[in-house]
Amino acid sequence: MFLQPVRILFRWVRISWLFFSALLQWFWATLRLRLGKPKTDPRPRILRKFLERAGGAWIKLGQILAMRADFLPPEMIAELSKLLDQVPPFSFEIARKTVEADLGRPLGEVFAVFPSVPIAAASFGQVYHAGLPTGEEVAVKVLRPGLETIILADLVELRIIAFIFDTFQVLGSIRLKNQVDQLKKILHEEIDYTYEADNIRRAVESSRYFPIMKIPRVIEGLCTPRVLTMEFLKGIWMTEILAAIRDHDTVKLEECEHQGLQREVVARRMFDIGLRQLFEIGSFHADPHAANIVILQGNVVGYVDFGIVGQMDEELAESQSLYLQAVKDGRIADAARALSESVVVPEKFLNRLPEFRAQLGNQIRDWIARVNNPAAALRQKSIAQLLLDNILMIRAYGFELMESTMRYYRALIIADVTVLQLDPDFDTVRSLRRYFRNRQIRQLRTGANIENMALTSAEYFNLWLDAPRISRQLSRSLRRDEERFGIAVADYTAIWRGFANASLFLLLAVLLARLLGYPDIRPLINFPVSLNWRWFAPLLLVCWRIGSLLSR
Repeated sequence: MFLQPVRILFRWVRISWLFFSALLQWFWATLRLRLGKPKTDPRPRILRKFLERAGGAWIKLGQILAMRADFLPPEMIAELSKLLDQVPPFSFEIARKTVEADLGRPLGEVFAVFPSVPIAAASFGQVYHAGLPTGEEVAVKVLRPGLETIILADLVELRIIAFIFDTFQVLGSIRLKNQVDQLKKILHEEIDYTYEADNIRRAVESSRYFPIMKIPRVIEGLCTPRVLTMEFLKGIWMTEILAAIRDHDTVKLEECEHQGLQREVVARRMFDIGLRQLFEIGSFHADPHAANIVILQGNVVGYVDFGIVGQMDEELAESQSLYLQAVKDGRIADAARALSESVVVPEKFLNRLPEFRAQLGNQIRDWIARVNNPAAALRQKSIAQLLLDNILMIRAYGFELMESTMRYYRALIIADVTVLQLDPDFDTVRSLRRYFRNRQIRQLRTGANIENMALTSAEYFNLWLDAPRISRQLSRSLRRDEERFGIAVADYTAIWRGFANASLFLLLAVLLARLLGYPDIRPLINFPVSLNWRWFAPLLLVCWRIGSLLSR
């Protein structure tokens, strides 16, 4: 306890020195830019270097800012996305004492193998490739000691800087205090591995019936706030694959292909996994960069590091699903309307919304034109390019995106960049169409069980029986109120269309029941009269044809 104030003071002195050094470099670079000296802006790199050297809460702040493409320019986002959270590992003795203290047993009793050198080290912890007495290989994350002091010191200093920056509007419309508040919440979860363990358990449960995706399961009984033990995923790390592609290392690529790697298959699966997490599961890996992806046997895509997870509420998932479906179908107005519903519009800028939607429609139209142009570059056809263009327009109009929306955008953009490196000929629009078609099939398959079909058949059968009564009421309404004739005709057409659809659905249900061994569906829907398929199916066919003709 006595040393804590000293450590905080030392941390403040070190960060202050790094901060003011970076600030001087920033001002000097700004001056040189105004004089037209450097060809490229060095300030994004200056900021990234400072955050990497500061480590701790600062590097997490940089990762949060990298998600805010609606605030920061593309050059800054690109540089912050390169943030490397790599620090020298702490000693094995400290890791051993932490594991033994938290698990309550000597290291040798818990693990058959526990190497002294970690396979990865970062600001908040390091990972060991260990082995259990059962022979199972596991990954063990051990929290770095003294983080509470470092985080306390960093947050106090960040709040002071945020107050100064926000008061004098150093960053323009960006409110640094909001980012610091978000950072505090993330750091609270980052220094307690029970949160990440819960995220992993939820991800494992949601991907149980998704064979192309693998999440390492948590080893129960070996997890504490400072120690996280999970299944070790053995395969080819995405960083190795992308490095070989970037360096044109044909030997490494041939070695990967010999192990069964099919880059086009992996690219397609990563795209499908991302969309399925977003629109069907509702939670997603918010940081799917190459260092967190490993390709297993059979081109199964494995994900690690669930410290940051995004959530898709129903409203956001619905609006974004409608947006992407409208884009793939070329419905410009619907796409612009769906996206504008996800945008936070300050009250003073409400008058800009109609113009924003019009310009957004033009932007989507241009992207679709590039997609349909064989001569256009593949990167200009990517979903990442469309989303980045959307974000730039949102910034230009002074609008904002919610935090959950930005996490979703960032996850989709990161995944799309990786996909295009794996397969430069990846067709985004065709893949969107395939995903939404397969999603409809999955939804139909989920609802296609005997119980659901019986309930739906009963509902449609009641509608079918009520159709004559509804028609009579509608006819009487027409005679009483001729002024509403146009509206009534539309309603009348809708009733006959519903009657036709109900007849068709019941016809298919009766035929399917016959194939399953139920020639009479009366027991399935508890109807008092026999509904044998031999007479009921032809009747339904006639009703369907009559309803179809009258609804035209």
